[in-house]
Amino acid sequence: MLMKILIQQLIERLVALCFFVIGLFPKKEVVYFESMHGRQYSDNPRAIYEQLVSLNTERKSVSSQSLVNDKSDFELIWGVKKGFESDFVDAEVPYMTRFSLRWFLLMPRARVWVINTRTPLWLVKSKDTIYIQTWHGTPLKKIGIDVRSDNKPSAYEKYSRDFVKESARWNYLLAPNPYSKEIFKEAFQYSGKMICCGYPRNDILINEKNNADLKRKIKENIGLLDQDEREIVLYCPTWRDNNQINSNRYRFDEGIDFRKWEKELVKNTVLLVRGHYLTDYKGESDGNIINVSNYEDVNQLLLIADILITDYSSVMFDYSLLDRPVILYVPDRNEYVYRTRGIYFDIFTENKQLVAESKMDLESKLKAILMKNATMSMLKTDNIANWEKGIASQKVAELILGNLKMTNEKKGENENAQDNPRSSRTNRSENW
Repeated sequence: MLMKILIQQLIERLVALCFFVIGLFPKKEVVYFESMHGRQYSDNPRAIYEQLVSLNTERKSVSSQSLVNDKSDFELIWGVKKGFESDFVDAEVPYMTRFSLRWFLLMPRARVWVINTRTPLWLVKSKDTIYIQTWHGTPLKKIGIDVRSDNKPSAYEKYSRDFVKESARWNYLLAPNPYSKEIFKEAFQYSGKMICCGYPRNDILINEKNNADLKRKIKENIGLLDQDEREIVLYCPTWRDNNQINSNRYRFDEGIDFRKWEKELVKNTVLLVRGHYLTDYKGESDGNIINVSNYEDVNQLLLIADILITDYSSVMFDYSLLDRPVILYVPDRNEYVYRTRGIYFDIFTENKQLVAESKMDLESKLKAILMKNATMSMLKTDNIANWEKGIASQKVAELILGNLKMTNEKKGENENAQDNPRSSRTNRSENW
C-alpha cells in the first residue's frame, strides 16, 4: 500500500514537471475542453464548444481562416479519458486521449482551458494559459470548503486545502445566478473574475423548449419512437459521499422499486434512469425502464422529460426553467442534510408539496401528477433569481474570441517591435 502511494506521488511529480517545462514553450492557438474529468461530451464545455463551431461555420472559415483574424488559425480539441471515446467519435468531435503523448505536448501549451470540474494540481497551468472554470451546477448540496462530513473528515480537510489552491489558478469562473455567485466566492475562496450570464448548458432549455424535431431526435437516440405517447419520467439522483466503493466510484442506491414500476406502479409511462457519473449504476433497459446513464448530455434528457424525480441534484434548478412537474425524493433527508453533506438552504420546506420521503409517498405524488390531481407540482425557486436568457454560450464564446484576439494583437505588436526596434522605443516613450 505504501509502495503504491509512493509510486503515485512520483508519477504526479513527473507529470507536474512535464507540464511546467512544456508550458514554458510558446503557446499554441488551442482551446482545450474537458467535461467530467474527460468522461463526457456534455455540460457547459459542450455548449461553449458548439457555439464556437457555429460561429466558425457562420463566418465560412472552417479550415482556412480563423475566428480571430485572417492571419492565424486556432484549434478546438477535447481531452478524453481512455475508454470514453465513443461519444466523441459518434459526434465527430476532435479529441485526444488524456495522458497520451499528444495530450502531454498540447494541453500545457493551450491558450485556453474550458473545464467544468476541478483538475489535479499536478496539471501545472502556465501564467499565459487562460483557465475558464464553468463548474457544473447551481449548488443545493454544499461544495468546496463548505463541505463538512462525518465520513472521513481528514480527507475533506485535504480536499478543502486543494480546492483553494485550485481556484487560485482560475482566470474566470462562470456563475449561473446571483445565488451561486455568492456561494462560489465563499466555497471556492475565489476572488477573481466571474462570468455572470447564466449557464451555457441551459441555453437549450430556453431556446429549444418547443422544438418538436429536436425532441423527436433525442427520443430516437434513446430508443423511443416518435409516436410513443407514454409520459416520460426522468429519475436523476446525485451521488452519496457515504456510499463510496473506491476512490473514484460510489454505489448507486436505487431508491425506487424498479420491479414494481415495471409490473404495476405506473401504466403508460416510461422511466429514464440517469445515474450520476460517479456512481456504478449498470441497470439493464427493459420494457418501461431505460438506463440513460451513458447518454452524453443530461440537459437533452431534461428537454424531453414530462416529470423529473431528483433529490439534492442541481438538475432541479435547470429543469425549473421548463415549468414542468418535479418530485424531490429524499428518503435519507436527515442523514444527508445533517451528517453526510449538508445543504445551503431548506428547499424542502419551501416545496413541501413536492417532497417524498418514502416509496409509498413517491408513488402517491407521481400518480397525482399523472392524473392531473396535483395542486402544485412545479419547483419554486423564488430565492434564486437567474440570469438565463438563452445567450450564455454566445457570451462565453465572445469572451474566448476576445482573449484570443487580444493575445494575437500583442503578439503582432511584439513582432513589429522586433522588426523596427527604433519605432518601438519611440512608441514606448510616447505611451509613457
